[in-house]
Amino acid sequence: MKVMAVAVDGTAVVQLIRPEGRAGRGSRMPSVATPRRGRGRRGVGAVAAALTSAAVLSGCLAVGGAGAAAPPQDRPADRGGPAATSAQAGADVLSGLEVAPRRDRASYRREAFGSGWGRLNGCEVRDVVLARQLQDAVRTRGSRCEIESGTLADPYTGRRLRYERGGDPGRGLDVDHLVSLRHAWQAGAAAWTRSRREAFANDLRNLQLTAASVNRAKGDAPVDAWVPPNRAYRCTYARRWVAVKAAWRLTVTAVERQSLTRLLRSCPAS
Repeated sequence: MKVMAVAVDGTAVVQLIRPEGRAGRGSRMPSVATPRRGRGRRGVGAVAAALTSAAVLSGCLAVGGAGAAAPPQDRPADRGGPAATSAQAGADVLSGLEVAPRRDRASYRREAFGSGWGRLNGCEVRDVVLARQLQDAVRTRGSRCEIESGTLADPYTGRRLRYERGGDPGRGLDVDHLVSLRHAWQAGAAAWTRSRREAFANDLRNLQLTAASVNRAKGDAPVDAWVPPNRAYRCTYARRWVAVKAAWRLTVTAVERQSLTRLLRSCPAS
């Protein structure tokens, strides 16, 4: 099974999405792709909006394809709330985060966050991400969830990448966990219940579709070790990072906080 993306200008950008399990890449979930034989297409803008609204506002998440949302005590209090929308707002949120060293490094296990994508309103989270983030997304005929094609305005690279399900194995897209699962483990998630960790792994606010080569270069790196190559997106990246850390009550290291402060100060004044 394959997922393919090419730059709109036709140049190869990335490699086939790699299956889960290799060392140093624990933040990616397995991809789902199907052959293109006999497929029709139709628009999915309304479906994407409905899925996004239901996911974020109601928190209706089933993980592992087996049941209901995590119990209320396992959800962040401000889940679905507004992210930091300005440099000052981001700085204010950052100032409230607990500063602590990373811990539980040796005990991290990818499976502690679930074995695969969860489901939102019957759709796999990965397809929800595709529907939200691809422009001109179309879905497979007869499926209300599966995304067939679209174009990604990749914020990490500033490039436009074409997505086609089941295409050339030498090209692909990944869904990046902004705050990686390994990093979250070291920032407090090791002490969470399994249902809370699975909910974190499927939190739409922490998921970003990007070129697979860029995602693999990032690996599990925190914001003090990696930022997107697209300089114009670094301010937004920092704001999103802070919002996720705050929503899930994850700690930051002193170096991480310094890096975030510097990035937020570089944001436009608006």
